[in-house]
Amino acid sequence: MLDLVADAVVAKKGYPEMSIAAAYGSPMFNLVIGMGLGLLISTIAQYPHPYTVELFQSMSVAYMIGIPILVATVLCVSLRNFQIEKWWGVILMAAYSLEMVIQILMECGIIPSGIFPILGSPNHH
Repeated sequence: MLDLVADAVVAKKGYPEMSIAAAYGSPMFNLVIGMGLGLLISTIAQYPHPYTVELFQSMSVAYMIGIPILVATVLCVSLRNFQIEKWWGVILMAAYSLEMVIQILMECGIIPSGIFPILGSPNHH
């Protein structure tokens, strides 16, 4: 949430490019360094046995919504000569809201477990 506020302030100050770079760069840094370091420590601790990553349905939902939105953003921004308009921001916020609603409904048991395939699991064909 703090990233959202910081990115909005930077954009309002007249640096929208920096805001966009931060919006993509900060999570990427957290994934690469945070997960990379954590997985390195875990694999060292379990050596010589492999480290098994447990997959959850919430990850499948995040991938099923996140990856298409990321690809669509790259295409949309590229095809529009790197001009981003408000309507695309509305689409991104709607996609994020949809993902959050699905995640909450799954956690509350309103959407049954097993409705979304766990991507990459051995039982998924």
